[in-house]
Amino acid sequence: MTKSLPIEVVAASDVGKVRSNNEDSYLVYLPPLQEAEKMGLWALLVVADGMGGHALGELASQTAVKAFAESLFASLAKQPNEKERALRDAIDHANNAVYRLTREEGKGRPGTTLTALILGDDSFYIAHVGDSRAYLLRDGQLRQLTTDHTWVAQEVAQGRMRPSEAQNSPFRNYLTRALGSKPRVEGDIFAGGLKEGDLFLLCSDGLTGHVRNDEIAKLLNGTASLQEICERLVAMANERGGHDNITVLLAQVGLRRKKHHPLPQSEIPTQPYIPRPVFKKRKRFHWESLILLILLGVVFGLVIGLALRIWQSNRIPKPAVLKPQKTTVRSLTLATQSIRLQVKLSREGVQFTAENGEIRVIRQEREFEKTKEGVFLKFKNPQKSYDALKSGQASIVLMQGNKRQECLLTKGEYSAQINEGDWEVRYVDFRGTELPLGTLTLMRASER
Repeated sequence: MTKSLPIEVVAASDVGKVRSNNEDSYLVYLPPLQEAEKMGLWALLVVADGMGGHALGELASQTAVKAFAESLFASLAKQPNEKERALRDAIDHANNAVYRLTREEGKGRPGTTLTALILGDDSFYIAHVGDSRAYLLRDGQLRQLTTDHTWVAQEVAQGRMRPSEAQNSPFRNYLTRALGSKPRVEGDIFAGGLKEGDLFLLCSDGLTGHVRNDEIAKLLNGTASLQEICERLVAMANERGGHDNITVLLAQVGLRRKKHHPLPQSEIPTQPYIPRPVFKKRKRFHWESLILLILLGVVFGLVIGLALRIWQSNRIPKPAVLKPQKTTVRSLTLATQSIRLQVKLSREGVQFTAENGEIRVIRQEREFEKTKEGVFLKFKNPQKSYDALKSGQASIVLMQGNKRQECLLTKGEYSAQINEGDWEVRYVDFRGTELPLGTLTLMRASER
């Protein structure tokens, strides 16, 4: 079908308003006619969102896209009808390429998401790992084709968390699957039939973190050109903070239509997706009810107090028998090898400082930076993490074997005398969920 229809593709990638470099990578490939007919592939779109801090995220996403495309084209050149198998092999090849990247000291292991779309003769094919997304607009109805490989999406799917809680959770970007995280990673591979007028959207979470699905559907259903839609989506994400890199790819099969007819339910792709939360209207607060409850509480307290006094006055006291008590003397000895650690909270992250020692990062799950005072942990979602720590709904916890040091940052800082050595740093919320952040080594100043 696609060989007789035009295919229009546009793309845009923006660094956003917070990041200093763009860790997203993408590929758009429309092969020549002879090559397209040989492979049964008329368009290939790939988007990857790297992670790992500094330049590692950018290197990971570029490596994944290059390795994925090389493996895919090599497989389709030999077996053009085995596209799903070719996609699975390409995911494995890309994962191995990222996993083999050298782990730089103090910067963590590189990783990346990857979402790819193939437009074939009469079908489309999707390969997906991570939380970048693929959407399909068909006859005016937008459907999310991919499922986010995140901890909160998994909790929602298993009924342990509501979609509204997932959207506001500080762990919503914690990935359960990513290329390069393990020697082998399983990707989601699936296919569907093509229809004239289909419009596909591939994007990184820098877009979906700021722009809702209904807003995306409204733009895609409008009369603007694909280039105008692409630019407007990027602009909307930046207007709302631009906290991450933003990448948007659009692919139109056939000419854009202005009128849409609802698609029968039986023809809609049945890939799983998480619905957006529905926010209920807040009810009016009644001060009269609050005052009445307070008065009832006061009266109830007075009655209980009076009853206790009457009962105590009527009691017959029993003679007390005094027994000799053993005297226990405790000796509190401060560890001879200890360091005073200061933890300070800011809106961008947490500063760790050793007053009489040195701090080094030996492993990290989140981005740490070396500073003159010590090390600085950058928040991936600054506003949510800062509010949670400042309000006491979350805390930073240091663990060394069976020792556990909780750092409450409601006053903005925390100070404690702790032993030197390796301490694992975790973010713990009020539900008891613990998110590993990395491992710090504390050394005394004389041992530098």
